[in-house]
Amino acid sequence: MTSTTLCLLLAFAAEPISESGSSWYEFSPKLAASIRGQSPSGPYPPSSGPVLGDPMPIAPNTYDPFQPQNPAMQDPFYNYGDPALMNPAPMPPPLFSGVNGPQPHRFGLIPRFDIGYIPESDIQNVNSGVEMFEFDAELRRNSPFGLGWVFSSAAQFNYRAWSFSGLAAGAYGRLNLYRFGLDMQMFTPDVNGWTLQFGFNPSINTDMEHQLTSDAWNFDGNIAARLQYDPVWTFVLGVQYWDRVDDIVLPTGGVIITPDDRWELRLLFPKGRISYFLGNFWQGSHWLYVSSEYHVEAYQFNNVFTPRDRVQYEDWRFALGLRSDHGWFDKYIEVAWITGRSFENQSGFPPDVDVDDQFMVRGGIRF
Repeated sequence: MTSTTLCLLLAFAAEPISESGSSWYEFSPKLAASIRGQSPSGPYPPSSGPVLGDPMPIAPNTYDPFQPQNPAMQDPFYNYGDPALMNPAPMPPPLFSGVNGPQPHRFGLIPRFDIGYIPESDIQNVNSGVEMFEFDAELRRNSPFGLGWVFSSAAQFNYRAWSFSGLAAGAYGRLNLYRFGLDMQMFTPDVNGWTLQFGFNPSINTDMEHQLTSDAWNFDGNIAARLQYDPVWTFVLGVQYWDRVDDIVLPTGGVIITPDDRWELRLLFPKGRISYFLGNFWQGSHWLYVSSEYHVEAYQFNNVFTPRDRVQYEDWRFALGLRSDHGWFDKYIEVAWITGRSFENQSGFPPDVDVDDQFMVRGGIRF
């Protein structure tokens, strides 16, 4: 190696003289630290901010999910409700749906079965008695019809077994009575709280012991208007026609009151009910209720004295019951007091008779 080459190598290896001028490029402290794998050192001044590898400091009043926070940084709904929803000024009154919740029409098929029993009761002024068994079945189908209209139809089957004793056994004996009906109802859309309902229910009512005549047919109809004034008050007004031995025209209506989520008062005629929500237990929702019903039915039957006669039975029913909803089905069981009972024949013979008051046990299930 020549002396000239040696001098050039020493010159390039020597530390450069610091001058006041700026250099073309210098490594940033972060990049230099990453290259060396350690904190900045050497001629560069220490950085005042965090560098790669240092823990991130938590400034005061910033969010840390594992530490108590400044109240100003907390979720505003954690300790209190949404201030917009809690403020009653801009909000409408709360909506209460009653013990049954909102009740839109349930579309599809809805089967139902009911069984009732009335023990033997004395027939007044006659040395006789009567025992009654009831079975009712229905397959209802609700479907949309037009723009907002709903059509409801139900195939109905009813069976009655009336067993008479004493002197009445000679005229009636044991009556096995059958009813085949088709209940059809139309509901209009809700317009400003108003809804109209139209119903027609033809049926064949017979003991199947003889050829049918016009007396075996019952043609029932109804029309009613409902006004939901607000979430608590609903008013109903209408009229019903029942084709029995007597032509019965009944006013229909009353008021439905749902003051909160537990009570529902359906103060209606001819059938009303007051319900109280007990709670959710035993794998279902449960309601305790009292109900009232005015009940009339008629059948063509083979009277011993007058063939192809027609009999009408009438009563009032006041019941205490328990209803349960288990999601895919609901059931009920009740004990009722039956009063105002009477039998009336279209032929007039045997003459009309009244029946003593009696209790009734009834239960049913709906899917």
